[in-house]
Amino acid sequence: MKVAAGLLAGILLIAASVSPRVTRNTLVTMEKLADSKVGQLDPNSPAEVLGLTRGVYLDGYGAVFTAEVDPNPYAAPNPFRPSYKEPELEKIRSQKLARIDVLKKKMVESLVVIAKGLEGVQPGEQVVLAVTIPYYPWEKSAGMPRQIMIQAPKSALLNPTKLEATLKIQEF
Repeated sequence: MKVAAGLLAGILLIAASVSPRVTRNTLVTMEKLADSKVGQLDPNSPAEVLGLTRGVYLDGYGAVFTAEVDPNPYAAPNPFRPSYKEPELEKIRSQKLARIDVLKKKMVESLVVIAKGLEGVQPGEQVVLAVTIPYYPWEKSAGMPRQIMIQAPKSALLNPTKLEATLKIQEF
């Protein structure tokens, strides 16, 4: 019994001394980069990153980052603007759809830059960015994505010729 306890203690000490391949500091740097990238949809009216991007490294899988982004924050209700009329609701919907397309492009750009900064992530491991998009109850959101997830192996993100073929985009 003492031998088993000693063996277990030794294994725990060795496991505790192994440093992670991707440090928390590296993830924080990439989180900040993602915040700045996905918020830059349009210099005149940027998107709003709600909260902060969060990243986690899963050994053997890769790095996963999540964010919540309002692509059209200037449509938010406020006490100085009356309720929207039907034509305005359609305009807001089309603006948001257009900005979601730009958001997807910015997400891919972010993934490429993040992949370059994640030295501890192995070439075959995934780099993932998932963005949740909020909607107001009055918005015409039918058929619009609530979440967009884009992922690719790190090696593909570092090689532009392989990127399009391996990029996986899912909308929920």
